[in-house]
Amino acid sequence: MSTFSATTFVSSGLSNPLSLAFDKNGNLFCANYGDNTIVKITPSGSVSTFASSGINTPINLAFDKKGNLFCVNYTNNTIVKITPGGTVSTFVSSGLNGPVGLAFDRNGNLFCANYGDNT
Repeated sequence: MSTFSATTFVSSGLSNPLSLAFDKNGNLFCANYGDNTIVKITPSGSVSTFASSGINTPINLAFDKKGNLFCVNYTNNTIVKITPGGTVSTFVSSGLNGPVGLAFDRNGNLFCANYGDNT
């Protein structure tokens, strides 16, 4: 049996973190559910707010092949797209009911799990 130990990498700047995703440069992004932000954590451990405008109870993150970050806004049933430069726009605004999970397939298609209607 293997034994593992946990190491704290970031201990400040987070509020109810729910989802993590790495970009192609090794930066770690965290959906901060508690304060409606996306936080960027560099490989050296520097923490900064990456996005706050247009973010509402973020619970899942996924990057596409172009480096755009997609975020599930659970409370308002939307998915937002955030460019590498930090520009936030609504990507999906209807047809979602309790979106929770995001994943891209190898062809670049985005899939979303809808908790509210089991789809």
